[in-house]
Amino acid sequence: MCRTKTVQNQYTVKVLKNALLVAVVMFCFPGRGMAFEYDSQETRDPFVPLVGLKDEMSQGGIDGGTLSPGNVILQGIITSSEGNIAIINGEFLKAGDSLDHMTVQSVGKDVVVIEIDKQEYELVLYE
Repeated sequence: MCRTKTVQNQYTVKVLKNALLVAVVMFCFPGRGMAFEYDSQETRDPFVPLVGLKDEMSQGGIDGGTLSPGNVILQGIITSSEGNIAIINGEFLKAGDSLDHMTVQSVGKDVVVIEIDKQEYELVLYE
């Protein structure tokens, strides 16, 4: 019984010493070693969301410009029994919806047909 208490006391002392050490280090060196910067090595950063990037796109299309076939990005397609939804430039659009002067004509399983300035274009997911 006495041996068990001694082992418990030793363990408690070690835990308290380690906690004190951590507290001292965090107090004396705030922020040091805490920042982490991901080195993507020319690949996509997995910590950046694929949808809803507000730095590149704004509400209602392209920041500082107008939609054209060259800057329309199909980011994904959500399929459901109520109809498919296309994710285009961070916006969730279904057939018949408009964004700037672009209209979504149809949303298929892996293709979206859009119309810009009375010209139809196909956006294929994962070309």
